[in-house]
Amino acid sequence: MKVAIVAESIYTFMSGAAVFTKRLIDQLSMREDIEEVIVITAGEKNDIKIEGKKKIYFFKALEFDIFKNFPLTLTKLKNIKNILKEEKVDIVHLQLPSPLCIAAGYYARQEGIPIVTTSHTQPDNILINFKIRSKHSKRIFYRYITFLYNFSDYIIFPSEHARKEANLNGLGKNLLNEVISNGIDIYKFSPAKKRQKRILFVGRLMKEKCIPTFIEASAIVSRIHPEYEFIIAGDGYLKESLKELANKINPKIRFTGFISDEELVKLYQTSQIFVLPSESELQGIVLLEAMSTGMVTIASDSEKSAARELANYTFKHKDSNDLANKILYLIENPKKVILLSKENRINISKDHNYKKIISSYIDAYHKAINIHRNKKPDKGKRKLKKVSLPFLYGYLSSRYMNNNYPLWIDFRVTSRCNLRCIYCDIPNQKLDEMSFPEIKTVLNKIDTKSFILLTGGEPLVRKDIGEIIDYIVFNTGHTVILNTNLLLLKEMYDKVKNCDGFYFSLDGTKDTHEKNKGKGTWNKVIDSLELLNSEKRGKISMTVITSNTTLEDIKTVLYFSKKYNILPAFQLVRHYEKSGKSKSFSPEKENAFKILDYLINQRKKGFIMMNSVKGLIAQKKILEDTLNTPCFSGRLFVTIDSDGVVGLCFSRPRNKEFLNLLDKNVNFKQALESLRKIKPHTIRCPGCSCMAPIEFALADLFNLDVIAHNNQSFSRFMKLENDYTKKQKTCNDGR
Repeated sequence: MKVAIVAESIYTFMSGAAVFTKRLIDQLSMREDIEEVIVITAGEKNDIKIEGKKKIYFFKALEFDIFKNFPLTLTKLKNIKNILKEEKVDIVHLQLPSPLCIAAGYYARQEGIPIVTTSHTQPDNILINFKIRSKHSKRIFYRYITFLYNFSDYIIFPSEHARKEANLNGLGKNLLNEVISNGIDIYKFSPAKKRQKRILFVGRLMKEKCIPTFIEASAIVSRIHPEYEFIIAGDGYLKESLKELANKINPKIRFTGFISDEELVKLYQTSQIFVLPSESELQGIVLLEAMSTGMVTIASDSEKSAARELANYTFKHKDSNDLANKILYLIENPKKVILLSKENRINISKDHNYKKIISSYIDAYHKAINIHRNKKPDKGKRKLKKVSLPFLYGYLSSRYMNNNYPLWIDFRVTSRCNLRCIYCDIPNQKLDEMSFPEIKTVLNKIDTKSFILLTGGEPLVRKDIGEIIDYIVFNTGHTVILNTNLLLLKEMYDKVKNCDGFYFSLDGTKDTHEKNKGKGTWNKVIDSLELLNSEKRGKISMTVITSNTTLEDIKTVLYFSKKYNILPAFQLVRHYEKSGKSKSFSPEKENAFKILDYLINQRKKGFIMMNSVKGLIAQKKILEDTLNTPCFSGRLFVTIDSDGVVGLCFSRPRNKEFLNLLDKNVNFKQALESLRKIKPHTIRCPGCSCMAPIEFALADLFNLDVIAHNNQSFSRFMKLENDYTKKQKTCNDGR
């Protein structure tokens, strides 16, 4: 068997996951039933290193201050696909929810290679270092981890606590999994006869370890037993601040910094009491090591930590007085220490012996291979839609690395329309219209994986709209949403039903809607909504706030949103620079404020809509001319006109620098680069009030409120669509 082990932090960052992974690689490479271990990890440069049966591929790591020196690999990830193919890997073992592991999981799934994932990550461990403690943030992080685990055929948790914590947050419930300890080498971490009066902490010097509690307790104990030495072994970004704290209250504490395994073993063997004050631990390898060498252990009773189920004693989390009392009890009861020391060695040798653990992992690999082999391929059918690696990569590279990767493309397939809405001038533009073969040519040039909104005019006036949708669904990796006024939907539904969702306009009550759209439109819209609702389709309604809009219109839209499972979205009438037509229909500021304040209040009460609270506040700032949020048109989203021209957005006039994808000499990358020459991303169109660009601009990596709102709304939309896909699949299989 040839195994690929993937994780950034194996040789460049010290953590429990890194220690486990390094030892796993070494142990696997010594097994006769393992042909070779392929390691994919981060390093100082792109390199390949061979050590016996280990072949290590290093991807150059980028270090960001916000990640406290944790290595991240974001470049040349496509090379992983070639590595997996050329090395003919039998199983891929992922360790972390990191870019490298996500890429490896994505390409392994493409190549049909079974995947095992070990859960080493607890959101609390990471978020606490950014001073983030909100439940929203934790939910977002767990959904992100779930994204990685959905690649997997089999999941391994290091403790029962880790599995329960994951299942409570909706992780791993529907995937086969088991608990296998991280394990240790019990022969290496063995007891010694002589012990000194020493109390020890080992671990990364980071916030989740709660080391100040240990330091404060040491000061209390030292006043009563000054003969006892306190040692903090490890390194991390809090080292200097912890030293400052120790100098103030207990200068005798010794900081070792980073130490080798040999030095660490000696430290365990010569110490009496081990303290792990962490707030969160999925298992705690250092706890296993300490107990294996015969140390007596004390851990925090934090509900987020598995250590409390393993340690000999627990203390009230972050209560230094309670910790000091537990330490004093052990100091004053040496016979108890001797007895527990022997018991710890026996228990760890029995349940966490590394040789036994490695055999369990080999068995897990075989299980994953068998599970994967028995899965039935689903070719040629409409698949469930999930956020994919290209979407994640596109967002990060566009948002933070100044690259072009449009996640959203407004693709106008026609400028013809069967309506004349008061705020729209598109039908008057009379642009050329590509044929279906020309549209396929344009689609084939789009090398990103994007959400494509097929729009117009009215796309349903094209007789070949069904063919266009089916081509995108079954021949590309894009998600396609149909933007329609719904008037022709009932008679065209069978042709367009393979799209991934419907986007339409509902402007309020019947009276207001028909003022904006024309007489007779309201009833046809409602008839189409009845159809879509019976089919349980995902629907997004864009309500344009105009001079005709009242608060009653907004309440009507929210009512129908509940009735028909619609995700409503709201925006001020857009100021098309091409015509300025919509400017005359702008709402009065006072009325618009009243409407937006009402929507903000509804959002805060939990009504699910596409707008985030901050997005609605941004629209208020537009009315006051105080919005300074940058625009990402040309990078995160673009438009393609019905004649093949790639532009920034429909609100902006054509520019001679815009390129046409029908030109044989133009590719998509060139078209995007031409847009950057026209508009730096820092410039915002002063007239734009479009919801999507505002939400894109606000959804910063750490703007967790916006991410939480948008994730909540989009998840609801995609759930409806995936339920529809499952139903269709069941019907087709039944035939």
